[in-house]
Amino acid sequence: MESTDNIDGHALATNEDSPLLVHNDRDVSNTSNQSAAFTRKSIFAVTSIIGTVVLVEAASILTDVPIYEVLEDIICRQMGRMGNGDNGDNGTRGCSGDADVQAELAFLRGWQLTLELLPGILMAIPYGIIGDRYGRKVMFIVCMVGILLTQLFYLLVCWRSDIFPVRLTWAASIFTFIGGGPVILNGIVFAMLSDVSPEASRSTVFFYFGAAVLAVDVWAPIQLSLALFVPVVPLCLTLPETLRKEGPTSTDVAGTDNGTDNGAENGEENDAAGPASRPKIIRNALSDTAASVTASTAFLFNGADHQVGLLLATLLTTTLGRHAQDILLQFTRGRYDWSWAQAGYLVSLKAFVVLLLLLVLLPAISTNYALARWWPLLAGVRTPQQRDLWLARTSCVLLIVGCFVVGLAPTAAFMIAGLVVYCLENGYNLVLRSLLAVLVEPEHRGTLYNAAGILESTGAVIAGPLLAAAYRAGLRLGGLWTGLPFFRAVVLCSIALFILATARPPSS
Repeated sequence: MESTDNIDGHALATNEDSPLLVHNDRDVSNTSNQSAAFTRKSIFAVTSIIGTVVLVEAASILTDVPIYEVLEDIICRQMGRMGNGDNGDNGTRGCSGDADVQAELAFLRGWQLTLELLPGILMAIPYGIIGDRYGRKVMFIVCMVGILLTQLFYLLVCWRSDIFPVRLTWAASIFTFIGGGPVILNGIVFAMLSDVSPEASRSTVFFYFGAAVLAVDVWAPIQLSLALFVPVVPLCLTLPETLRKEGPTSTDVAGTDNGTDNGAENGEENDAAGPASRPKIIRNALSDTAASVTASTAFLFNGADHQVGLLLATLLTTTLGRHAQDILLQFTRGRYDWSWAQAGYLVSLKAFVVLLLLLVLLPAISTNYALARWWPLLAGVRTPQQRDLWLARTSCVLLIVGCFVVGLAPTAAFMIAGLVVYCLENGYNLVLRSLLAVLVEPEHRGTLYNAAGILESTGAVIAGPLLAAAYRAGLRLGGLWTGLPFFRAVVLCSIALFILATARPPSS
């Protein structure tokens, strides 16, 4: 009764300047010591999680440049557009200016991204239930198995392109139904890191996690990609389970008892009603499921003047903008007549800039010293939440400016300058997750990160066909209009910037 009175007293005194989440002093004192610093177990967990994801990202990024050249080679041969190969480019250099070949390549890759993400979106709720019931580690392992099978099938089709049509690579997305692919993996990883990271250090952990997945050699051959995937599944077995199982509350127990009684009564009624009542039973079950999902996600839209839902929505539009980089290699190859090897240097440049951002710049300005000495000079920023919101706004501005410059750049040097600005926004999704984490209760963070992952994946699903269509339209128009995907990204990211500009920083 004492804790209830305390909470009620706080509730009566709240106003629009009060903290968004109310905790009684007893809870804070009990948890402050636990969240103040890393423990040996949490350090091991963070290291294991990041190490595993680094292997996955390394295996994926190693194929980025080579797979474009392989696919262009296949399309050229299947369209009968092969050159003589005297220029050392496997006969495909002449295809760089072939609008039909480039349009087919953009179409192929755009829909590949969409098809790979759809299974994860469709299976997000079932796999979320499995993760809550059996732990995050189980779902992590299942995700890895599905990703490995997807990669194997995709490369098999490319390897035997003399037998299989190149569009059969789309069928590889079927294997992402196993584990949900990157959609589910994204939510699991951030939930696991959030489970074991102190609140004060969470954003820094996210920054280092983002940097770690970029610290890979992008010039190894495709075969090394498969070799890196092999130890991933066994390594998953060594990961600790991060989900903390807590005893049921009195409300849960009462609800369980009532549910048991009601279930028994319903069972008797169902047995008595017979097969004729089965449609009604199914409708009731679907209705109960929908009500349960609505209740478990209501926090996304009810609290903090709907700021959680609005801030989450920015992930949809910024993802649409950020995926303009998926067309970058093909864009530079066509506009500046580069080879795939020359275009591949942009991958190294992006990795270097993002590593500098996530390893040095963002951690440096996220320290308590910076918050106390430097940030108050910037529009009165004094709390971590105000800092994160300011960083999110800045990242969005950099994304808009970078996309505009890259799309408009008449020369390669101008494009590279725009690309550097573009890469400086890469902390946005990490900063936003850290900002959102303080707006919800800890037990809701798993759902929060899943929702964030679904919105990002939905944006990626839409981005694939949208970018392909924009690039094909730009090729038809010619000239600077080949940068049309980047111009569309500017418009979409401006929507996110408007939401961020009107958002109020949460109280500490």
